[in-house]
Amino acid sequence: MKTDYKIFESSKDGRRLLREEAPILEVVEELSGALSAANISKTELALRLGKTKGFVSQILSGGRNLTLRTIASVSDAMGYAPHFQLRKDYQSQML
Repeated sequence: MKTDYKIFESSKDGRRLLREEAPILEVVEELSGALSAANISKTELALRLGKTKGFVSQILSGGRNLTLRTIASVSDAMGYAPHFQLRKDYQSQML
């Protein structure tokens, strides 16, 4: 099922909801990609973090609220450092 994001973008509340969800998806994709690139299993990552495999699965599915500390800790356990960047959204000024 394809979602029409223009519907969300057309209202202030919808746009805010997208802005809340988009970074979660980006972070989960980045963490999953790094895990794969580093050739680390979920079990190994869990061991490195001192957490359960279930915890790692929740993180990688987006089912767990990720704090910046958690993102930094998971990244470090894989040999990566997180990076954060804001970009100006010119569409937001239109509403």
